[in-house]
Amino acid sequence: MGGAFGAALMWSVLIIALNYSLDGAGGTGLRENAFAILQGGPQAFAHLAADLRAQLLPALNRAFHGVFATGCILASASLATAALLRERPLRTTAAPPPLAD
Repeated sequence: MGGAFGAALMWSVLIIALNYSLDGAGGTGLRENAFAILQGGPQAFAHLAADLRAQLLPALNRAFHGVFATGCILASASLATAALLRERPLRTTAAPPPLAD
C-alpha cells in the first residue's frame, strides 16, 4: 500500500512540475499532448517532431529534478522520524503455555 501511495504521489509531483515547466517555457500548446506522450512511452517520443521534442525534453528534465528532490526530502524526513522514535524493548520472557482442558 505504501508503494502504491508513493508512486501516486510521485506521479502527481511529476505532472505538476511538468505543467509548471511547460508553462514557463511557453509550451502551453504542448501541455495537452504531454501526458499522452508520457503514456505512449519511447515510441511516442520517437514520432514527435524535432521542435516539440526540443521543448518537451528540457521540461521533463526539470520536472524529474522536482520528483527526485521531493523523494529525497520525503526519505530524509522518514529517516529523521525513525531516528527520533523511542525504543521499546521486546518481551524478554516466553509466553505462558496454553492451559489444558
